[in-house]
Amino acid sequence: MRSFFIFLLAFIFAFNSSGQSREAFNSMERIAHQGLRIIEEQQISGNPYLDREFKPALIVKKNDSEITNMSLRYNIFKNIMEFKQKETLLYIADPITIDHIILDNKVFVYAPYKASKKIKRSYFQLIASGNFQLLKKYNSVLKKSDPKEGIPTRFEDSKPDYYLRYKDGTAKQITTRKELIKIIQPIPKEIIDYIQQQKIKVYDETELISTIKYINKSTD
Repeated sequence: MRSFFIFLLAFIFAFNSSGQSREAFNSMERIAHQGLRIIEEQQISGNPYLDREFKPALIVKKNDSEITNMSLRYNIFKNIMEFKQKETLLYIADPITIDHIILDNKVFVYAPYKASKKIKRSYFQLIASGNFQLLKKYNSVLKKSDPKEGIPTRFEDSKPDYYLRYKDGTAKQITTRKELIKIIQPIPKEIIDYIQQQKIKVYDETELISTIKYINKSTD
């Protein structure tokens, strides 16, 4: 079945003193141009979502107002948070105004990160908090079809990347133990010794979480 996505530029209205939106996102959709741009996507196998189902979410904005009656899903490939209004598929168009989103017991932030000497922005799952934030970046890859092998165009998950962010700064990817030590400088020598002695595996999420918790505790 072909799917149709209507992308609307959205403006988030002011919130009342209780922190609740005016009928949540009921008034969020304002069309910036009179014509709607409808994009017809080819049928693609696989799943570009963290979870295909829409799940209840709590959206906390940077001004501390909250939106509680929303259901979202994270489109990893397009790096957007999608929601539905009636049968229209929309997405949060101004994520930089959001402090964090709690979706299916996971916390997401929209943060700047360094990639190929450029500053980009992405949704990350926050998996360890404190002065140093450990962020998990999910990845979805579009694989082209191979007619000879009978393999269709499809979405495939790839390994997540892990980033470290100091407070509200730019997140930097953790690729090696040496890079981890470089990112957290200046830091006490005992922490450097800990990372080296423990031989932290930078793609082992459990070890990374434990290490960042240790760093935050040691630098409070």
